[in-house]
Parts: sequence; structure tokens; C-alpha cells
Amino acid sequence: MSDYQGVTPPPGDAGRGPGGQGLGGQGLGGQGPGGHDAAGHTGPPPKAPAQRTLIVILTMAIVLLLGIIIGIVISNRDSAQGDQGSTTGTAGSATDPAATAEGSAAATPDPTASPTLTEEQQQEVLDLIRAQPRRDPDDPLAMGEVDAPVVLIEYADFRCHYCGQFSLETRPGLMSLVDDGTLRIEWRDFPVFQEESVDLAVAARAAGEQGLFWEYNDAVFTYQFVDGKKDFSAEPLAGLAQQVGVPDPEQFAADVAGEELRAAVQAEYQATMALLGQASTPQFLINDQYVGGAKPLADFEAVIAQELAKVQG
Repeated sequence: MSDYQGVTPPPGDAGRGPGGQGLGGQGLGGQGPGGHDAAGHTGPPPKAPAQRTLIVILTMAIVLLLGIIIGIVISNRDSAQGDQGSTTGTAGSATDPAATAEGSAAATPDPTASPTLTEEQQQEVLDLIRAQPRRDPDDPLAMGEVDAPVVLIEYADFRCHYCGQFSLETRPGLMSLVDDGTLRIEWRDFPVFQEESVDLAVAARAAGEQGLFWEYNDAVFTYQFVDGKKDFSAEPLAGLAQQVGVPDPEQFAADVAGEELRAAVQAEYQATMALLGQASTPQFLINDQYVGGAKPLADFEAVIAQELAKVQG
């Protein structure tokens, strides 16, 4: 917001004429009419017409100069008032700190207030969460029994360091629960960094089309956060596919270059953003419970145990 202080008038005193003299100036040589001086002496006839002409010219010049000066003063005064008016108008439209503080205080949730959502709305949210597991037996981005009592959904970005931490360090500790039928894990692409994150998600899906999504998943995170490599162009992505044993490299390349998998990644990104409302990774849903961030293995085990107990009743 501009803070105008008004326009400073030009220096000088606009209330005086040039040289500080008034409009009258001096008389006509101090002489009275008829060529006589004040003492009554007779002298040569005065050159009155020429002197009068000179006085008229000087008077007009002085009046003109005064008119110009007065015009400048009035113009500057109006400009200053206009700028001050603009300042007032801007201040009026800006946020008043006192008003903001008062409004913020009014908007602060009251710990003793009633729940924001009604019971019906809470149930709708819960139903929405419970509808998230796909439980699709043909889902290439899932592992574990389709009817497992607990489903962990991971919303992740392939360029996210903490997502890599979960995949390489935490998920291996949960595999015994996957193997005994207790836990199902479903991946959701949430490429919050876009660009190369989308490219990596597409490549992982292309590997998934040939049954190797999770192997490619681990390979991508190892490539970045263990090997320290950051080249995500087509050649190293194809190299990772070869590394995990993708049987048809040509089909892999075609799937990566095509639009179908890319559109699926972006659609899942939009759906996840609409559901979770914040572009941060990783985020998890474990049956009815939300978990944000790469928590320690023990935290995930505790939530899974709680949800398993609810199901078994």
C-alpha cells in the first residue's frame, strides 16, 4: 500500500510579489501636478506619459507573476489533498490490524465448542475413508490378500525422501503381516512435485503392467536415496526396468511413452488432493485411521493392531 504524505509546495513565499514590493511602488518623482514640486517651485515639464506607460507595464508584469505564483500554490494544494485522499482511501480498503486481530480471535476454535461436523457428516467422512480401499484382486499397485482385515493405503511421491524411507525401511517390517493375511497394502500415486515425479510414477506403473510394480518401486527409491542418482530420463528408467527383470522392455518403453498411464497418474493425483486436501507426502489411511508422515515401524504396528481388534470385535 502506497503511503503518500502529500506534495510539498515549492520553496518561496507565495504571499509576496517579486522583490517584496507591493503593487504601488514609488510615486512619479515625488512631484505634484502641473510640474511643480512639493515646495511650489516651478521646473521643467515632467515626462508624464512615458513614466505612466512604464508603470502600467511594470504593474501588469507584477500582476501576471502573482497570478502565476497563486496558480502554482493552488494547484499544489489540490494535488496534496488528492494524494492524501488516496492514502485515506487505500487505508480504508486495506486490512485494519486491530480488526484483523479481532476477527482472528473470533475465528479461533473454542476447545469447548460443539463438534464442527454433525454425526451424519462424520459418518459420511468415515464412509468415504472406508470406501478408499480398492480391494481389486487385479490391482498391480497392491500387495496382500484382497480380503485382509486391515488395509493400509499409502499416498506417496517417488521423489519424496520420506516415502523412500517408508518403502525401504518400514514396509519390510510389515511384510510378515502381509504374508499371514492380516494386512493389505495399496499404493496411490500422489506426485506432489509433478514433472519427474509423474515420469517415475508412469514408469513404475509400466513395470506394474508386467507384474513388477513393487520391485520397480524399491529400485526407484534405492536409485535415488541409496545410490544418490538423480537422472530420471528415459534411459536410466529403462535400466531400472532391466534391473528388476521386466520381461518385455519394448512394451515397457511403449507404456512409458503412451498417454494412458500418464493420464491415470494425474487422475489419481487429483482424486487424492480432493480427498486429503494437502500436498504433502507420505500420508496413510489404515482402515479408519489417518497417519501422516513416515512414522516409526512401531507406530504403524500399533495402529494396525488397533484396527485388527476393531474388526475382530
